[in-house]
Amino acid sequence: MNSYYVLTLFPEIFNTYFSIGLAKKGLEKGLFSINIINLRDFTKDKFKKVDDYPFGGSSGLVLQVQPIVDAINYVESMCPDVIFFYPSPRGEVLKQKMLFEISKKFDKICFLCGHYKGVDERIFKLKEIKEISVGDYVLNSGEIATMVLLDGLLRLIPGFIGNEKCIMEDSISSYLLESPNYTRPREIFGKAVPNVLLSGHHKNIKFWQMKESFKKTIKSKPYLILGKSFDKSEKAAFAQAKEEILKELYSGG
Repeated sequence: MNSYYVLTLFPEIFNTYFSIGLAKKGLEKGLFSINIINLRDFTKDKFKKVDDYPFGGSSGLVLQVQPIVDAINYVESMCPDVIFFYPSPRGEVLKQKMLFEISKKFDKICFLCGHYKGVDERIFKLKEIKEISVGDYVLNSGEIATMVLLDGLLRLIPGFIGNEKCIMEDSISSYLLESPNYTRPREIFGKAVPNVLLSGHHKNIKFWQMKESFKKTIKSKPYLILGKSFDKSEKAAFAQAKEEILKELYSGG
């Protein structure tokens, strides 16, 4: 069973996530365990203080070494094989491929949530912690980034998603962005569902979805298909997607 640990100053942030939806169902099915640990429980300060001002006169507060080291030691005592990740803009930017690799390689993971101005740099010399970024931007807390990482990893656990075929059909996982989706009613506010989706012709529907996926990928993230080789139907869908994009450009659409 996959085991996850979170070292945080705000355990309550995770309560809602793990009490609803697929995360709750996954817990109930015993697909994974989650242990949310409050860093303040490990401080030796009588006022539960875990941070202090940085040397050098910078603004903000920095999480101190002692509570973090003691919390990590506690996790390691419970789970010796655990690895540690620290969400940080300094880390390698997360991609779906990286999530697949982490999911395959590790089943015991602990996330250290930074806060304020981050953590004392010496923690990285004292403990083996891999920094990982969820994007080139800054968040107020590591809790949100950790939730992103957890959400991405949990859905890769076999049995977590009801229909696991969905995972491979997801945007990015299949190297193509997902095609547009529609639901009832068939027409609303003058906008109708594309006729092909209502035709019942599965081959045509599949081709249309592939072509639309190519269009979205070419327009938004063309690097996803750089160097990819296509089969016969994919080549046809790719060619039609390029043709339609050119028509849109020349028509001003």
